[in-house]
Amino acid sequence: MFFSGDPSTRKRVDLGGRSSKERDRQKLLEQTRLERNRRLWLRQQNCAAIKIQKCFRGRKEVEAECSKVRESFLKTYGDRCHRVDRQCFGPDSDFLCQLLFFFNPTYNTDVSILVETCRSLLEIVRDNGDVVSLFAGMDCASDLGLVRYRLKKFVHACIRAVYGNRNKLRDQLFMESEKSCTSAILLLDAVTFVLHFSINGSLTQMPEKVFFEAEKKKNVDYGYNLPKRNK
Repeated sequence: MFFSGDPSTRKRVDLGGRSSKERDRQKLLEQTRLERNRRLWLRQQNCAAIKIQKCFRGRKEVEAECSKVRESFLKTYGDRCHRVDRQCFGPDSDFLCQLLFFFNPTYNTDVSILVETCRSLLEIVRDNGDVVSLFAGMDCASDLGLVRYRLKKFVHACIRAVYGNRNKLRDQLFMESEKSCTSAILLLDAVTFVLHFSINGSLTQMPEKVFFEAEKKKNVDYGYNLPKRNK
């Protein structure tokens, strides 16, 4: 060390602040933190991609299966449901199970099938009476849960069909039921008819709110005293 001319022996202070070793340590910690966050982000991105791929593959498989069931349904019951009878609505029949499985309100074919189903249902019930016994068969008590579930799904499918095609069916909604057999009238008639028997019959757990929403859209009188909603 060369003599600088300063006789003082005081320890010199580095005015630059922290030592270079400490600065290197902080830089290393920051770099490690950034790499850890980057690895976490990559894991999250991979997990999200796997979930999206699973969902996409699942939806494709469901669509393929729906197409198979729809094709089998049309071969069995016809594209206009002309081979549908009273036994098709019973608990042992696959008619409603298949229809409710593949039904898509955006497909005109499915909506037409549902409309023809409603037409057949209304004709059968008007000729034979109780819709609950029609769905439950002879042993209504043991199949009550299945009947309630099918009726809910059937009503929901009809409402989805009307709502999904509301622009096409707008003019039909203002027609009188007694003077028209249009798609909208048949769908709403079936909803009101099924829910009327469900509420006033043995299926007291049917959603009353759905019934009154359907009744509000289409007030149909079949000669029965429909309940009035409490204000």
